[in-house]
Amino acid sequence: MPDEEQVVSKSTCTDKESSSPVATSIFTAMRYLGEICLVILALVSYVSLQKGALKVQLQPLPVPFFFANTSVNDFYRGDISTPFSAVIASDVSLVMYYAPWDFDSQLARAAMDRIALKYKGQVYVAALNCWVQNGDCHQNFSKIRSFPLLLGYVGGNRGIQFRGPLQYTYIDRFVQNLLRPLKRIETVTDFYKLLSQHDAVVTGYFNFTNMKPAGFYPYYTASLQYLEHDVHKTIPFATMTNIDAARKLGINVPPSSPEYFDIRLHLWNETIVFPHNGSREVDVQRLLQWVHLRSHSPVKWLSPIGHKSQLIQDYIIDPKRPSLILFTPRLDHSLSQSSLLVKEAALEYNNCALLPRVSRLIQEIQHQRESLETVRLAVEKQCSIFGSGHLCRPLFNSSITTTTSSTKEEAEEACWSSSRLPRAVHQSTIQGLGCSSNQSLNFYMMDADQYQHFADQLGYSRNQFQLNPNVVFIIDPKDEAHFVLNQRLTRENLADLIGNFSERNLARVRRSISRTAAPCASDRICVREIAVDEFESVVLNETSDVMVFFRKRNCVFCDVAGRFFLRVYHMFDRYPPSKASSWTGAAAAALPSIQFVTIDGEQNDLPWQFTVDKYPTIVFYPAFRKMESRVFPHDMELSVVNLLNFTLSQLNVRKRVTWFIHFCQNVACLQEAQRQISVQTAMIDQKMRSIQHHLLWSDSRNNLPLMAQLRSWMKERRFYRELTYAVLNAISALFRIEGHNLYPDGIRLIEE
Repeated sequence: MPDEEQVVSKSTCTDKESSSPVATSIFTAMRYLGEICLVILALVSYVSLQKGALKVQLQPLPVPFFFANTSVNDFYRGDISTPFSAVIASDVSLVMYYAPWDFDSQLARAAMDRIALKYKGQVYVAALNCWVQNGDCHQNFSKIRSFPLLLGYVGGNRGIQFRGPLQYTYIDRFVQNLLRPLKRIETVTDFYKLLSQHDAVVTGYFNFTNMKPAGFYPYYTASLQYLEHDVHKTIPFATMTNIDAARKLGINVPPSSPEYFDIRLHLWNETIVFPHNGSREVDVQRLLQWVHLRSHSPVKWLSPIGHKSQLIQDYIIDPKRPSLILFTPRLDHSLSQSSLLVKEAALEYNNCALLPRVSRLIQEIQHQRESLETVRLAVEKQCSIFGSGHLCRPLFNSSITTTTSSTKEEAEEACWSSSRLPRAVHQSTIQGLGCSSNQSLNFYMMDADQYQHFADQLGYSRNQFQLNPNVVFIIDPKDEAHFVLNQRLTRENLADLIGNFSERNLARVRRSISRTAAPCASDRICVREIAVDEFESVVLNETSDVMVFFRKRNCVFCDVAGRFFLRVYHMFDRYPPSKASSWTGAAAAALPSIQFVTIDGEQNDLPWQFTVDKYPTIVFYPAFRKMESRVFPHDMELSVVNLLNFTLSQLNVRKRVTWFIHFCQNVACLQEAQRQISVQTAMIDQKMRSIQHHLLWSDSRNNLPLMAQLRSWMKERRFYRELTYAVLNAISALFRIEGHNLYPDGIRLIEE
């Protein structure tokens, strides 16, 4: 027991002695940490006492947003009582809620100024600064998500938001629709004319002999609120005032029924009656939803918003059906001959049942196009006689447009553009063609002034738009191809385009765009950029080995991969055949160069067999073996070493060994090159022995092909023999430079 106690005691003392330095270090660190915390706390307290309360920079005083001579009532201090009183007292008002720093608000400022000047005394136009912190506008409307917010008020009722582009043309059309939300139909001809100019028409027949016709006020309210969903008013609301015309259109008006009213949605091929179940009142939201869900048209205007939008994806890409798109200026699409021409083609294309209603619409469209052609010729004649001055303006404004303009620039533009309007051609070759295939066309139209960049992505440049603002594309998302009407937009050419597409006789458009090559500085590495037009002559050249770097704009990974591509290119570019090392002899002099090029895959449409599915992609096209092109593996790390090895591995044996020797910098590398040469030489010797054996035992009359093969292999054998001598000489030279003994084990050089 004493011995055990003694052992335990010794063990305990040993543990305490070994752990005491660690405990001391921890205690010292905690003490220093506590002192540091106390110092920091003291400094913070001192600064707080010296600085006092947190200072906030005051907002600068508001200043007028509009110019001094403007007609817009600018409430830049954020007051809302005065403008809202004026809104209630006015029949029609337009109010812009803005922030002075907002760029879109600044863009809309000029358009609002023009609107206020044009409708002075008719429409109350005001602007409210909702960014002033102590202003009434900011305090009452703090949840405005984006600026500017444009609201139209009719009779002091709920505001109607403008959701279109912040341009004068679109805002002006919005104000006109606020002033005249309803169209008037007195005859059947008026009805078909209105239907031919729009996607659909909503008509309402009311008994106006009463002071308050049943259903009219909700119908009027719905026509105003529909502007929030359709700023271009592609579906107008109209009232029928002639009972005879109403009966001809199928409305059975009772002889004596003061509470009777009828609301209908007229489409291109059918008419749908709104079910109000005999009720005197109409639910506005239910009516708007009914119009939105039931309406359809053979041709539709596409108007993507300026922010993130899925409209193009939903209408053109996802349906996996080909689409015909017309790009045309949309100043007033109801009187655009190009849009009428495309709508006429769409009606004929989808008129499989030969409906009389559709035939009547087509006749109405043809009549309107003929009228426009007559006016166009008159304008052409007047412009040729009087020039593009003010004498040309009155005829144009009174005959073509419904929105008058008094500026000289618009008149000159009218004279200039009128000569480019296509002439009408009466011929039909696409009647019912949409029912003959499961891949029928969808017809769309887009504003060329607003969405010109979409056509630019399809290969139609801005310079081409200056010459011809009306262009037709056919986009086939399933085949990833698109086609363009290169001829003048006429009915005959449009029908030929649709017919040739149905028969698969069109050649797809291939964009070929490359940036202008800038002079390359001496301290920079520049790689040639090619386009589709040069792809065949450069990349598919049978005599050249070509490395192609496929990239796209705004691709971060492409920028990173491009640096490795440039470095590998620089390694090959430093050793062109003219700069070959002297010890490689004639073998190096015959070495062809490897071309390194790059192409923008987003701006250039290559044939499908050369299209890559991801960016960046590096593809090697070997000489005389273009069908054996190889893609640098995407699952392999992209580095200089891996890319260099990939390039060398795609060359034929002769070029690979020669380039390998060029890159060798030590004896071990040259010895590996010598080993590869020996393997290749052994293979050639085996081939030559096999041919010699066949020559020895075969008929002499059939020896000519074998003799040609033998001469070819002998030539190869001579090349590798010269290459072997060059490698051995290089190894000897490196040994001498490094001071190695070339004759070990007692072997020495015998001096003469």
